[in-house]
Amino acid sequence: EKARHIFAAHHQLLTDTVAHHGGHEVKWLGDGLMVAFPSASDALSCAIAMQQGAQRPVGGERLEIRVGLTAGEAMKDEADYFGTPVVMAKRLCDRASAGQILCSDLVAGLLSGRQGFTFAAVGELDLKGLPSPVATYEVRYESDLGSPFATGTPLVGRDRELSRLVDRLREVSGGRGGLVLLAGEAGIGKTRLAE
Repeated sequence: EKARHIFAAHHQLLTDTVAHHGGHEVKWLGDGLMVAFPSASDALSCAIAMQQGAQRPVGGERLEIRVGLTAGEAMKDEADYFGTPVVMAKRLCDRASAGQILCSDLVAGLLSGRQGFTFAAVGELDLKGLPSPVATYEVRYESDLGSPFATGTPLVGRDRELSRLVDRLREVSGGRGGLVLLAGEAGIGKTRLAE
């Protein structure tokens, strides 16, 4: 029963992350999630956020995930996607280690030079069901363990700053752009305030 609750909470964490990054959950496979995105950058941002989120314990347990990404023209019927890109993403996921994101050279090529994304060549991998080896890259990302109390404790002593951030968000919702810089010494609470 405890395991079922932990797994359900883990699935919800992944589902929320997908929704936040504009993805569409195609199906839950019981131990995996198939997701489609409108862009490679949305998919990769989501994969990184999923990995970072999975580093935080759920119900006292830490469930590690593996991610495989590719881009391409997948075929679609009413409720599912299929074709070479789907097979490739699944096989890359199968080859990844816990905590790892593997992507095809197509994804790496589309996003090379984009700020926030770092790739390391893995080499060509023979993937089951594909006729030729796939040039593969590992996505490097920052660990985001954060404070275990970050989301469970109240924000203290930053009412003025929080109020300013909320005001900026309201302006954005109203169609007015802007820029906010959150700076300060290490340990002062920038991450907690941003959360």
